[in-house]
Amino acid sequence: MDLRFTERIASENQAMEVGIYEVITNKTGNVRTFYGRFHVALRKENGTWKILVDTDSSEGNVIDEQDYMQASPMK
Repeated sequence: MDLRFTERIASENQAMEVGIYEVITNKTGNVRTFYGRFHVALRKENGTWKILVDTDSSEGNVIDEQDYMQASPMK
């Protein structure tokens, strides 16, 4: 699984990240690639970032490689 970001908003103790994921599977020589959009809300508690909400969707399979390539890679 690889992630790229379309939005990353953060304060000292809260963050929201939105992006596109790519998953490549290879079962018995049959390579398949899947794409989707994710939304993650995080909160820092006692110095540790914790995920509050993590959702993802293929949005009816309309997310594709072009969407993935237009998003920013993880830094």
